[in-house]
Amino acid sequence: MESHESRSAWSLPGASGGWQDVLIPLHSVAVFSLWFTLGLGLTTLVVFGALWGFHLPFQEREGWSLLFGWLGAFTLLTLAYLGGALVHELLHALGMILFAGIPVRSIHMAVRLREGIAYVHTALPMTVAAYRWVLVLPGLLLGLLPLAAGLLLGDGWLTAFGVLMLTSAAGDAAVLWLLRPFASTYLARDHPTAVGCRVAPPG
Repeated sequence: MESHESRSAWSLPGASGGWQDVLIPLHSVAVFSLWFTLGLGLTTLVVFGALWGFHLPFQEREGWSLLFGWLGAFTLLTLAYLGGALVHELLHALGMILFAGIPVRSIHMAVRLREGIAYVHTALPMTVAAYRWVLVLPGLLLGLLPLAAGLLLGDGWLTAFGVLMLTSAAGDAAVLWLLRPFASTYLARDHPTAVGCRVAPPG
């Protein structure tokens, strides 16, 4: 069987049994996430600096106080990211329930230790319209809204959290981009082994 990793990035393989794979190889997700993170981070830094000025946190501290300030901030952001990653997956599940009517018992969380990822999935199909909402919900609530609030309030930590959560949604954004050619009435369901989904015509 052909490995998903051997396919070109952003691929739309031929239909099989009425369902068409919409897949992104993991290495392509990593490359996309890197560029997305760099672009978003630099853009946010420029916008925040233009609105509130450029300054470093704890710039009034010196020596050990400065070091511990940065270590504490890094630890808090790491914990916030890990907690946010869990909530990210729970929001996917919430989207399945709210927008697609998927029963809770049909939603499962899985962990792929080799890739170091955890994800929520269901074997049940839903419309592409609902699937798009499932994809966008975590990035919207955990990323875009905190980022916008941080920029409006001049809160650097809230802005940083928004950036982190948006970058964690890069894979979702990539799949959302690939779904552009499909009408909202098409059916979509999670792919069981690869990053992406399967799509079929309605009916």
